[in-house]
Amino acid sequence: MGKFSSLKELVQASGVLELLEGSGATIDEALAQAEAPESEMHVDDVVPADWKLYYDEAKVLALMESIQRLGQIDAIAVIPLGDGRVQILAGNHRREAIRRLGDRLVRVKHFDLAPDVALDIATASNAQRSDPNPLELTHLILSSLSIKLGIPQDEVVRWFHRFGNDKQSALLTDEWRIIAETFAAVCQFSPSTFRVEYLPLLSLPEPVLNAVKTGVLTDHTKAKAIAKLRYDSGEMETLLQEAIHNPDLSLRDINERVKQAKPSGKSPDVWHQVGQVQQRIKSRKVALQDPKVRQRVEKAIASFEQKIEEILGGS
Repeated sequence: MGKFSSLKELVQASGVLELLEGSGATIDEALAQAEAPESEMHVDDVVPADWKLYYDEAKVLALMESIQRLGQIDAIAVIPLGDGRVQILAGNHRREAIRRLGDRLVRVKHFDLAPDVALDIATASNAQRSDPNPLELTHLILSSLSIKLGIPQDEVVRWFHRFGNDKQSALLTDEWRIIAETFAAVCQFSPSTFRVEYLPLLSLPEPVLNAVKTGVLTDHTKAKAIAKLRYDSGEMETLLQEAIHNPDLSLRDINERVKQAKPSGKSPDVWHQVGQVQQRIKSRKVALQDPKVRQRVEKAIASFEQKIEEILGGS
């Protein structure tokens, strides 16, 4: 297949546009029925998507059982990496199940897509699922917009904050047009919802972040509420574990517990503030791969250390 500039062009060329628009089929079902070259490849040459943060253990085990009985039914949708390997577009759990079974060969279906289109397809596929991982979805959207806007992911995040602070000016820009078109095509929520509900997940304290990342806490609104507790207190861990093991614990109950636990009229704890900054930096690992961004962060840290030394040096 040739390269396609949009998801619509892909499914049109594959002859399954009516699947998506008529019968309500999912992206994964459309990819499974698309006409594209297939081959068998060594499992090590089929690379998981770089946005994939964790595997649902129950899903992997169920797939292992199915593959043992019936073999691999559907080929895994992949895109070329340019070095003889391919990266998964859809089917990360299937690849993991096959790997664990010790099979060396994986049947794949090849799609020749531009990187931003591949990310859009993966985003749409994840958004259609009943329990999408909110962190994976956040990383997918930021990765796609980073490519389309030609700026690092941390700059994309800053642009969203600018949009929140000056909405009228943002709406007039080409950047906003690209963002709006992307959300309209692949998401079931607006850019405003993404800024308010999803971007804060990147700055969650480590225990809460790991719970969301690994899928043990699937409600991101509960995660954000729990994160309001002090990072160095046992209250956060206690409430986090309760939310994980008791799905019936409502957001309202969590907010009430947080309200009762948070002291009123006291200055923020300095260790909590330092920990929050550290978590924000850790959550921007992709952005830090950009040498210019890393240099600016290092300069800011050096300046911070100097100021602290000036304040505490004589103490």
